[in-house]
Amino acid sequence: MTTYYSHDEENFQYESLQDLIDHHSLNVGDNYWTGEGELLDANDFLSADRILEEADDNFLNEAWEGADEIFTVVSDDAKAELSEFLKAWVSKHVVVTSWEITSRTVKQHTITAEDLA
Repeated sequence: MTTYYSHDEENFQYESLQDLIDHHSLNVGDNYWTGEGELLDANDFLSADRILEEADDNFLNEAWEGADEIFTVVSDDAKAELSEFLKAWVSKHVVVTSWEITSRTVKQHTITAEDLA
């Protein structure tokens, strides 16, 4: 994990306190926040259930009136198989470079004279 710095507890875009101070002209007594950045998990954005639901929606838009779902009704084993395939595909092909700051790691600090030296 990497520590990131913020002047407003929302935008953690600086990787050093000095960069934060330089960009926001902070003074002794001003508050700033740190938080630990964690890479996002690409698997959180791709799920077998969502793919199957979208496939059913597309199918039902094209099928005759009264047609039934054909994708979301597959067995739990079939859904698990698709889920495992998607996880393997993500691991092999997707590179995550975006991160998030989790609220549990955010801490408030105050600029000191030593920080500005």
